[in-house]
Amino acid sequence: MGRAVRYTACLLFIFLCSAHTSFGINAGKLKGIYTINAGSSASSTNYQSFGAAVGDLLKGNRSDGGAANGPGVDSVVIFNVADGSYNEQVTLYDVQGASAANTITFQSASADSMKVTLYCPTQSNIVYPLSLVGAKYVHFNQITLQRTGSASNNARVVRIDSGASYNTITNCRIIGLPAANTLVFTDAGPDTGNTIRNNFMKYGNYAFDWTPTTGTAVLGVKNNILDNTIDSSAAYAMFLDYQNGATISGNTITDIQGYDCIYTFGCNNLTISANTLTNEQCGDGIYTYGNNNLTITGNVISNLATSAVATGITTYSDTVVNISKNIINISYGGYPIILEFTGATSSNNSLISNNMVSASGPSVCEGIYVYDATYLNILYNSVLVAGTSGDAFYIQSNIGLSSISVENNIGYNSSGGFAVNWFYTTDYKTEDYNDWFTTGANVGSWGGTSYATLANWKYYTATDSHSVSVNPQFVSSSNLNASNPLCYGAGTPVSVKDDIHGTTRNATHPCIGADEFSIPRHDAGVSAIDSPSTSYCHVGNADIYVTITNFGLDMLTSAQIGWSVNGVTQTSYYWTGSDTIGKSSVVKIGTYSFSAGYSYSVKAWTANPDGITDSDPINDTSSIQNIKQGLSGAYTIGATLPSDYTTIAAAIADITTRGLCGPVTFNIEDGSYTEQDSIPAIPGSSAINTVTFQSKSGDSTKVNWNYPSNAPKDYLIIMNGASFVTFKDITFSRTYTAGDSNSNLINFSYGECHNLSF
Repeated sequence: MGRAVRYTACLLFIFLCSAHTSFGINAGKLKGIYTINAGSSASSTNYQSFGAAVGDLLKGNRSDGGAANGPGVDSVVIFNVADGSYNEQVTLYDVQGASAANTITFQSASADSMKVTLYCPTQSNIVYPLSLVGAKYVHFNQITLQRTGSASNNARVVRIDSGASYNTITNCRIIGLPAANTLVFTDAGPDTGNTIRNNFMKYGNYAFDWTPTTGTAVLGVKNNILDNTIDSSAAYAMFLDYQNGATISGNTITDIQGYDCIYTFGCNNLTISANTLTNEQCGDGIYTYGNNNLTITGNVISNLATSAVATGITTYSDTVVNISKNIINISYGGYPIILEFTGATSSNNSLISNNMVSASGPSVCEGIYVYDATYLNILYNSVLVAGTSGDAFYIQSNIGLSSISVENNIGYNSSGGFAVNWFYTTDYKTEDYNDWFTTGANVGSWGGTSYATLANWKYYTATDSHSVSVNPQFVSSSNLNASNPLCYGAGTPVSVKDDIHGTTRNATHPCIGADEFSIPRHDAGVSAIDSPSTSYCHVGNADIYVTITNFGLDMLTSAQIGWSVNGVTQTSYYWTGSDTIGKSSVVKIGTYSFSAGYSYSVKAWTANPDGITDSDPINDTSSIQNIKQGLSGAYTIGATLPSDYTTIAAAIADITTRGLCGPVTFNIEDGSYTEQDSIPAIPGSSAINTVTFQSKSGDSTKVNWNYPSNAPKDYLIIMNGASFVTFKDITFSRTYTAGDSNSNLINFSYGECHNLSF
């Protein structure tokens, strides 16, 4: 009997212990909605701090004295955080029970990130307002995460590492200190599936610094940086290493002061898309190095480095690159797209397609620049170069695989340089169905030999048999939608099936350039004012000539041509003829009496082509501003009046704008002229109409044309296409600055020059 009682008692004890343990586990997990409110008493549903809530989640311990609900979760948990500022250092590890179904969310109770701030001051040791160390399925929403205090190396705001996965930070404000450390940091992984989305992020040296402390192990897998606004980072907006399958998309990045807006290294299957980079002072918009299977698409990059040469997209030593549908405008000189040492395979090519890129400014400009690439297709790009020198397309690849194809592109060089320049020709595979157009003397260069016309280019290079050389009629210098009918339907079908806007390409006769545009039936315009051009030489009556072009599908048989001089409308001219699509006629529309010493503006336009309202008025009008009488005779350059020009640069600018009506001599007063000058082709220059710069006193020791050696551009004078120019009795010099080696004087490497005398 005693044994039976003892046995029954043991069974009862085991049952009770088991029941207690089971019930205790279920009761010890958080579920549902809680609050964090320092102004209310601690309770089973309210925590007085982030730390109290996190302590309960992780260990079932609360620092605010309230009853514990944890540790762990067994359903969705939401913490609604009351308005206020919370000076805390919150660290979340992996919470028991957290999963895709059982997520943990900290969010502003008022749904306003401006009203809830989690912050901590900078300290000598490394701390963060928020650390996600191996945490999973944790979400922060509509909360300000901020560092305060003085700038230091320990001013990071958010830490995500040590296997943290599937966490999100959304609709928050992440605020650091100016030029101090990082907003979102990781150095140990791999972290997987984390998303930083739709946040406002300001200051720090980096907005994102995801760099391993040591080694080259994978740091992250399928992490996402999406739709954030990033402002005023001192060095980089993003510095990402060793990410696999990451996506950087939809971010607006502005006012980056340092190196690159986006920098990536050692990543695989990386996508950088639909980001807007503007008003930067950094050297590169996007710089990628050593990545594999890289896609850069749909980004808008503008106003980079307003005081130095910049690049829009640079890929260096990457493998299999797709750069497509980007819009890049660089306004201070530079390189919109650079590919250097880019690898691919015969079955998996790299691609540059459907980009609209323009570069202008007081420095060298190269639209698309390729250096040593394999298996590369360059298709359907629209490029405009308007700098002091450079090429629309520059290809210097000497690997010897004959694997570069260039088709259906527009290369327009309005600065007088080459539309296309193959420095080496060994990697050429195919080139055709392009529009190569330049305002200069030579359309292209093939292995160092220049060719003036497209016909010569075709004959000697055996390329571009179906290509054209016409002004593409871009909407503007930054909007490269073309409208010239000779580019319409003039391409060939290739692997790319849509345009920059996502419009499906014509299956048999696609348009040349990035835009698959349409042509109206009735469309005419004045495509050029031929005479006068930039200057006039003879005072009195002069004939006015313009070129009209049929931009419509139907034959053009008549058009009204209106014109004005200095805003005064002149008598219209009524033209008749028979121009098919894309054809032009030079027309004398009247005469005008020009007076010596005056400046004129001439405008001409078409109306009512074939008696019908013009379908596209945007291309109707051409104009020339500030037409002056061309220079002829002797002029004085000197700092004191009554000289004609106070600087050599002013004289160069005037003669370049007005051109020559006869030989010109510039007599330079004694003195030192600290200038860095570029002399382009001078309108009207010839063996008769020459230009001479000379010392007025005839003593070369008394006129010193000089510039410091610490200048970023290494030249004193660039001869950028100038011909029939003489320099006489002048000292050319560079002022030495310790540690600087920029000592070149005369640079002849830009533009074709001849008949120069020193």
